[in-house]
Amino acid sequence: MEESGFEVIISRRVSWRAPLPPSVLGDIVRSTIEEWRRLSVDDRYVREMEDFLRCAGSHGMVWSDDIIIVGVAGH
Repeated sequence: MEESGFEVIISRRVSWRAPLPPSVLGDIVRSTIEEWRRLSVDDRYVREMEDFLRCAGSHGMVWSDDIIIVGVAGH
């Protein structure tokens, strides 16, 4: 942001510790696959996403960290 002329006011990382429920992960992946098919994404990537869901479902996952940056336009 600073390189783009903004002054950073707040910068925080929010780390998640709660597990991502398998049903939610499944919904996210299925929605992604549906969108990829609508956009005619190569089927090998769709298969990779399906493989990811099968693997991730058995290992458990947590949400990704969120990065929050608040800035104002520089003067």
